[in-house]
Amino acid sequence: MGVYKRGNVYYIDYYFEGNRIRERVGKNKRQAELALASRKGEIAQGKFNLERVKKTPYFEEFAKEYLDWAKINHRSWERMDAVRIKCLSNFFSGRRLNEITPWLIEKFKSERKDKVKPATINRELAVLSAMLSQAIEWGKLNEHPMKGGKVKKLREDGHKEKILTEEEESRLLSVCRGWFKEMVVIALDTGMRLSEIIELKKEDIDLNNHLIKVKHTKSGRERKIPLTERVFSILAERIKEVKDSEFIFAKGNGNKLWAVRSAFLRACKRAGFVGLRFHDLRHTFATRLVTSGIDLATVQKLLGHENIQMTLRYSHPRSEDMKRAIKILEKNAESSHKMVTKDEMKLLNLCITP
Repeated sequence: MGVYKRGNVYYIDYYFEGNRIRERVGKNKRQAELALASRKGEIAQGKFNLERVKKTPYFEEFAKEYLDWAKINHRSWERMDAVRIKCLSNFFSGRRLNEITPWLIEKFKSERKDKVKPATINRELAVLSAMLSQAIEWGKLNEHPMKGGKVKKLREDGHKEKILTEEEESRLLSVCRGWFKEMVVIALDTGMRLSEIIELKKEDIDLNNHLIKVKHTKSGRERKIPLTERVFSILAERIKEVKDSEFIFAKGNGNKLWAVRSAFLRACKRAGFVGLRFHDLRHTFATRLVTSGIDLATVQKLLGHENIQMTLRYSHPRSEDMKRAIKILEKNAESSHKMVTKDEMKLLNLCITP
């Protein structure tokens, strides 16, 4: 029994019922000594589980397998899985999957909370949990260390959606340039998600019928969105410009754009917006439709929601709209014989819907 080192990595070596077992621990000698002491204690108390320490893949090895699978099964693998696995690898590399315990995950949370927001950590934990579930399904791991409430999510600060006024829209667009400004306009006029705009291809644009065919959707269902005049002009011009790429928005090498969020953060800083997200442009689109009297079923279809409850979350009546609704109610209470107009009823329904 003992601790030994190969290269920069420490291992522990011990016996159980005549079986010699070697485990890779990591680059910290003290952790290796503690791991060996833990194994000795488990064996002495009859609590040692040989199945638990059987060789499973190292985190970095399995991460490559998982990403190959995610490329086929997850539409946003490049933006979501790949980025988060890179962060997870900085902590879990050098450990086998069965060495990832609830305690170790809590340590990961503790180290990350000083660097990123709770929401980011929760997204990273979600990817880790998905990886471990897949490892169990593929027979590479026996027990999931995060199931059954063993690891809890961090409490997130709720984000209050920002709905842009016309003045704020003008202020934002005034600090945007080129292709990025065109992306912002498309988001405001179509309600498309950022990922949907990034994935937009020339074949998805039907200029003859003034339509966008959104194929890379969150639900997996294609939807069609009519074009405003300014979006029509943008797309018609871009189709002429991007001759050597299938994407509407492409880099010089023809690949789709990547660092859009950082460009948005820079624009928000120049325009004086705090906490504004690109996704808030989608909320702005939906709210403008609803407060203009467009029925929720139509808004639901334009946004690509599966149910009307989700659409309700995207409609945010402004205080002036609610004041106007109360004025309508007051006016009609005074003149109960007067019929409420169709437009007035739409506004009332919007403002009193929970």
